[in-house]
Amino acid sequence: MKKIVDLGDLLNLPGKLAVFGVGCSGIIVLSWMAFSGSTSAEEGFVPAYPIVSEPLLEQVIEDNYSRASAEAKLDKKSVLVQTVPIQGGNQLFIFDLNTPNSCGRQGCLYVVYTGDGKRVLSLYLRRSLPEDYPLFAVEKSSYGNEFPCLVVSQVEKNAVVSNRFCFSQGSFLPVNRQRQSRENSN
Repeated sequence: MKKIVDLGDLLNLPGKLAVFGVGCSGIIVLSWMAFSGSTSAEEGFVPAYPIVSEPLLEQVIEDNYSRASAEAKLDKKSVLVQTVPIQGGNQLFIFDLNTPNSCGRQGCLYVVYTGDGKRVLSLYLRRSLPEDYPLFAVEKSSYGNEFPCLVVSQVEKNAVVSNRFCFSQGSFLPVNRQRQSRENSN
């Protein structure tokens, strides 16, 4: 005997579909939150491999990676980058070379390259900053240079020190330093 579809079952179908849709949406949102909560993502750093051209990425590794250990080789997929678009089509790339062979007492190595492969800044930095201070910040104006100034923040004793680097004579040079007490900012 054939079962006849009950009118009540058909009326409940949109409600069941809505619950299914909300459940799927919730899973997608929770998955996105789980994978986007890393420190690097919050600072604007993402994997360099799909973004940066392979020749530039290989040059960065060649220029900056210590080959002290023959068995240790830096995987280009582990390098992180933050891109800074520049008017006129050029770009700056801030590379995070946070690997055991590029970190020490002073922090981890961060290097800035132009889109055409010129290293213009190299710093050892620590990531331990209060939430409201990014490791790198980009100023909107370029002050007559082809690149905007970069503000690099670090914690020193009970203060956050922001160092401003501006492009001059082919590289980024320190211009000024601002110290803000962490005790007064609470």
